[in-house]
Amino acid sequence: MRRLLSWPQTNMFYALNYSIPRVHSVEVGLHDTHLLGDVQVVTHPSTTKTWTGRKILKDHQTYTLIDKKIGCPLCVHVKVTAAFPTELDYTISSKDDVEMTSVVHMDVNLGDNFISWDHVKGWKKVSTAKSVSITPSVGATVGAESDVGLHLKSSMQLAIDKMMWYHLDMKPSFPLSVFARKKIHSEQSEICVGGKPEVSVGHEADLHVTLFGKSHEVHHWGPKEDYHYSNSIHKCKDLVGGSESTLVI
Repeated sequence: MRRLLSWPQTNMFYALNYSIPRVHSVEVGLHDTHLLGDVQVVTHPSTTKTWTGRKILKDHQTYTLIDKKIGCPLCVHVKVTAAFPTELDYTISSKDDVEMTSVVHMDVNLGDNFISWDHVKGWKKVSTAKSVSITPSVGATVGAESDVGLHLKSSMQLAIDKMMWYHLDMKPSFPLSVFARKKIHSEQSEICVGGKPEVSVGHEADLHVTLFGKSHEVHHWGPKEDYHYSNSIHKCKDLVGGSESTLVI
């Protein structure tokens, strides 16, 4: 059984400055953005030793946030949509016919991210400080030995129809090796986990303003990586009574 969950949380905004017949500036972005989630993988005793696959956590469905005329009497129809496509690729290899539970909890604070363009200064990108909190936990019985690879792809996509779109793309990955066995020259058993979680964050934007029946500006930015996080982990814990135990890092 595999239970998977990941939710982006953010505030979206846009700004448009125009006067007939030209566009002076346009801006779109995301404020106070977090990628929160838990990824849980449970393997039961089975003749199958390797599991691979892809899970769509959220499809490319778009959601309309704004669809109205603004700036009247010089009215402009503005339609703003958002999408949050998210998918997970996983590979689990087990060398023994035992039960094991792996959970990765993450809180990726992406801060503020937006892109703007004006007819004098051109492109401007703002990306504030970011932080990553990743907490793996594993539970297993003596004899368990597994490699778990979890690769998440999530994109926050904001579009202003006939003007501009902006994507904030995130790629967290969690390669983990887990084993539970007796210590050398000891009757005591231990559970250990090691790996190197990584998070990559990038963006891409496209400006294609069509206003008052005229195409004004066409520019493209990215894709470009803004932030990369990696951290090696290795920790062991004694199994209580030589049976099942859970290790939280």
